[in-house]
Amino acid sequence: MGAHPNKGLFRLRLNDELSQVREFTTFTRDDGLPTDFQLGLSVLSDSQSLKLVVNALPNAVVLRNEAGRARFEPMTARKWLPGRSGEQFAIDSGGLVLYTRDGYSMKIPLSLVPTFENVETLPGGEYLFCLENGFALLNIDSSAFHSGQKLPPATIIRLIKTTENHSFLPVGRLSFAYRNNSLEFQFAQPFFEHPVRFSWFLEGFSKAWSPWAFLSEKEFTSLPPGRYTMRVRSEAGGEEASVQ
Repeated sequence: MGAHPNKGLFRLRLNDELSQVREFTTFTRDDGLPTDFQLGLSVLSDSQSLKLVVNALPNAVVLRNEAGRARFEPMTARKWLPGRSGEQFAIDSGGLVLYTRDGYSMKIPLSLVPTFENVETLPGGEYLFCLENGFALLNIDSSAFHSGQKLPPATIIRLIKTTENHSFLPVGRLSFAYRNNSLEFQFAQPFFEHPVRFSWFLEGFSKAWSPWAFLSEKEFTSLPPGRYTMRVRSEAGGEEASVQ
């Protein structure tokens, strides 16, 4: 199997001497792929088997071969990258998550290069992350994940203000009259090592997560009638906040 940014996903079958191509097959959305372009391949392993994963937007898919025909099944993230000894990285709208061979997960507060995300395993077992402004190193064996050190605290939505300047706590499902169709969300994270940047996403309205910024509030004006979920995450990590 192979993938090309412009030519898509393809499969070659060689003769026994590996000197000649016997069969050349291309795969498209007609075969179940989410898209025809900007595809990538990852080989993931677990205790049971090897998986060939096609990384694509909006979802990664795993390749199954049944009765000689390729079948693609959606996965839970838009991109998967292999780590060492069965460890795997998942990239989705919430960021970067490491899944260990023991079944644990660890959210990593890093923003990789969009659509060009890359993680390299170094000879010493460390992970090298390629960032837009440099690189980052992670040593899992000495990380907070195994040492018992506390992970960053969760992001919280502190307050919601309406057009009429009424304030509401983010408790349960909230409902507002249409005259209050402009809402301001205030959020925070009790992280004291350094100032943190936030990113927000309003389900039912936004098309993508906002860029990281040192802003702890976001106002939406003239929202149409509907159901919304406000989600906020911190670049420092920790659980994201949400309110409906």
